Amino acid sequence: PMSSCTFTWTCIGSDPAALAVLHEQLAAAIDAPRDTWAAPLQAIFDPWDEPFVLRVSWLGSALRCVIDTSSHDELEKEQLQALQAAGVDCLRAHVFNSQVGESATSYHQGAKRIAAKAFPMPELPEGERLYELILNGKEAALVKEIKAGASPNALADGQPVYVHALRAGQDKA
Repeated sequence: PMSSCTFTWTCIGSDPAALAVLHEQLAAAIDAPRDTWAAPLQAIFDPWDEPFVLRVSWLGSALRCVIDTSSHDELEKEQLQALQAAGVDCLRAHVFNSQVGESATSYHQGAKRIAAKAFPMPELPEGERLYELILNGKEAALVKEIKAGASPNALADGQPVYVHALRAGQDKA
């Protein structure tokens, strides 16, 4: 597709077994036809035209997945409810719209929006911690961390942190 949105979901759940099942289902959906996806995923992605699960990984105790979808798709309340049914208590949704080059982040507990500071982020390794700053638009904090000795080459989501910073337009870092 010409223009698309890339969603990065960070999912927190109090039931590790349920998140592990969701992780397996998402991993199985990568490169698989949509009609073969597990029922909970069908429910989660039902409102979207053509979602593609690109990557799924663990981020400490949190589940992270990256999904490509068409540029008009937005996160719907029914999707939040389906995620909750699959074991996701809190969700951070970061969306990058390639058509306009803009990104936005929202935070949810169940189906309701919450403030960023209410999101229970797990303890993270260095690269992931720096990537978090990028996803949250905290460029000044990122610059400070790197000046204090954090490595811009630390890996996050399979790429060095500086690559993510450039993509996010945070080129001061």
